[in-house]
Amino acid sequence: MSDFEIGSGASGGGGDGLSNPEYALLDRQEFTASGTWTKPADGAGNIAAGTGIFLFVQVRGGGGGGGGCGDRQYYAGGGGGGGHDEGVLPIADAGATETVTVGAGGAGGAGNSSNGNDGSAGGDSSFGTHFTATGGGYGDTQYRTQTANQAAGGSPGGGAGGRSNGDYTSQGMSESYDGEPGQPGGIDAPLAMGAGGGGGGGGATYWVSANRDGGTKGSAANVPPGFGPRSYGPGSAAVNDLGGDGGKGGNSSGTSGGWDGANGENYGGGGGGGGSAGSSQSGGDGGDGAPGKVIVEVWGAAT
Repeated sequence: MSDFEIGSGASGGGGDGLSNPEYALLDRQEFTASGTWTKPADGAGNIAAGTGIFLFVQVRGGGGGGGGCGDRQYYAGGGGGGGHDEGVLPIADAGATETVTVGAGGAGGAGNSSNGNDGSAGGDSSFGTHFTATGGGYGDTQYRTQTANQAAGGSPGGGAGGRSNGDYTSQGMSESYDGEPGQPGGIDAPLAMGAGGGGGGGGATYWVSANRDGGTKGSAANVPPGFGPRSYGPGSAAVNDLGGDGGKGGNSSGTSGGWDGANGENYGGGGGGGGSAGSSQSGGDGGDGAPGKVIVEVWGAAT
């Protein structure tokens, strides 16, 4: 184990202790927009007196926008959740400044009374060249003979957007379905917790007036207790500093306009797909994906 490695530990009541009691949180900066991180000087500026040893960095990509639906012949999927990357970096390996990029959330597609519009993918977030989390994929819109594809979640760990679909036969009969739920963020790499995908929009029925529910939102993943630079103590709850549930898919209507998909939640949640509409009505707009975020902490030995 190196002198800056972290792990679980008992801090009693949970909180910001480390497994090594000599470590202390010296500085924390949160970025909700792109900018520049400047390495603090020990004992001066915006860092408490002490000697920095390592950085703990969390990076969340932007969520993808949900598809905007057309009339009852179309289906719209939810946007994927932003990926999440995090880890420890020796402070000596960080530059005097590092470029911080915060990925924008993808815009939801506009619904209309014809063929709808795809959403936009979420943007990537990064801390210099050290950590990168990709944005969630966009929710697409498809004709009734196809299934609106499941939007890919950002990597690592972003939840996929929910699909929306129905059946159609050559005799002109069709069957509608509720939108599929957005997938939860997952832990695809050590300590990686992605945002949830948006739910798929509800599918209308081509010949029969019927309403269908949009897919439920995907939830952001939580880091299990005992992981990360903070030790939470026995029995402490799982923790997610960044949140990021997806947006619910819009309900469909067999007789009127489709409902809009909900926006993804901060940070990095995918937008819900718009619901299908009745004949000659407008489908719902796709929800916007939520922007990403970057958190940079300096940990070290307190004096």
